[in-house]
Amino acid sequence: MIRFLHGWRRTIGVVALIMACALMGLWLRSQSVFDHVYLPLGNHKCDFLDSCEGKLSWGRRTNVESYEMPPFPGWTRILMGVTGIPRSHW
Repeated sequence: MIRFLHGWRRTIGVVALIMACALMGLWLRSQSVFDHVYLPLGNHKCDFLDSCEGKLSWGRRTNVESYEMPPFPGWTRILMGVTGIPRSHW
């Protein structure tokens, strides 16, 4: 394997191919799953990253009440139906 990656051009090419495949997989996943990643920053601020229907959005919520503030960074996923509406859990 090390012999295969001789040369910086080949190494960069392999890394670019892996990144392209990973992004394609995440894009396909966003067609059927709503992902919400949040990162509490303290001082009543929380950053979030949402992925849904092929779109990616990054934002920050300010003035978050202490009972709404998650204590640790986290991730939430919601399965979407064909119509784009969240599926109800059985």
